[in-house]
Order: sequence, then structure tokens, then C-alpha cells
Amino acid sequence: MDANQNEAQLDNRWSRRHLLSLAAAGAAGMTQIPKVATAAAAQSPAVKNGRIKQSIVFWCFNVAGEKWDLDTLCRVGKGLGCQSVELVDPKDWGVIKQHGLVCAIASNGMPGAPFMRGFNNPAYQDEVLARTKKTIDACADAGFPSVIAFTGFKWRKAEDPKSGEISREAQSPKSEEGSCRWRIRKAAGVPATDATARPSASA
Repeated sequence: MDANQNEAQLDNRWSRRHLLSLAAAGAAGMTQIPKVATAAAAQSPAVKNGRIKQSIVFWCFNVAGEKWDLDTLCRVGKGLGCQSVELVDPKDWGVIKQHGLVCAIASNGMPGAPFMRGFNNPAYQDEVLARTKKTIDACADAGFPSVIAFTGFKWRKAEDPKSGEISREAQSPKSEEGSCRWRIRKAAGVPATDATARPSASA
């Protein structure tokens, strides 16, 4: 078989139609995952020894497939032996508690996708600080351990790439006071002169 014939066979094997059929088969398989998980939860916990604390992210099971509600996910997760359902809105934490679970990681409350608007953009820093602190306090009240925040997209307007990139000068204030680090420490109640201090529990 010469090189041209070999290449023709490869082209045929990985034709657009073939690749699309593989993608369709994969998507069909993904729709079966919730059913498999439900069946597994009904039989016995997947977690045996409990040395590793397992957690499930809510949106992964809510945006596609059977689009489980939080109550369904909590029931299945607990049946599998998981201890947490993550990234759940504080208004829905009561559902998690009803099942004896926790929210191991809470989103910091920024609107839209939480990774879009972060500390890297001076335009959002005040809002990120305020919302993050509010969520930390809510987690402390609920007995949940942590809050996640993100650096943010590089655009001046996070949702608009045409707005241009944030300049290095905007991200690097000339003095320590007013910098993102300084403002975080101030919001946390950490003295500016104490380089080794850690934020208080409520921050």
C-alpha cells in the first residue's frame, strides 16, 4: 500500500461524518450519567472509607441532561456518600442543610459567571470585596468552610473583548495604599503594618 492510499484511508476513517457520529454517541452517553448515578445511589454508597471528602458541583448537573434540581442532586450525592454540594446560591443553602450536607465552596456572589469579574480589574474591586466579605460572613453563619473568588477577565468591561485590555498601570498603583492587596487587608481588618497577620474569621 503506497503513501497516498494510506492517507486516503486515514482521511476516510476520520471524516467529518465519522467524527460527528462519535460526538453524537458521546453526547448520548452523557445523558445516561444521571440515570447511572441515581441507580448507584439507590444501591450503596460509592464512598467506602471516608478518607477523602467528596463533593459535587451543582451547575454541572443542572444545565444539561436531566437538569436536576438541588434537592435531587443532594439526595443522589448523599446516597453516593458525598459530603458537599458546591457553588450553590446562599438562598438555597437550606436545601443542602436539610440533607445533612455542606457547601464546601461558595461562589463570592459576583453577578454572571463568577470568573469574569475579579480583583485584576480596578472597576470591579470594590464590588468584589463587598460581595466576597458578605458571602464569607454568610458562610460563617451557615458553618460552611470557604468562598472562591477569581482573578477575572482581562478586558476593561469583562463581557466585552472590544473594550480593550486592562493596562498594567491600572493594575499596579504607585503606592501600597489603595492597592488591591492593601484593600483586601483593610476589608479583612488586618493592620497594614502587620505583614504576618491573617484575616479574621469574618473576613
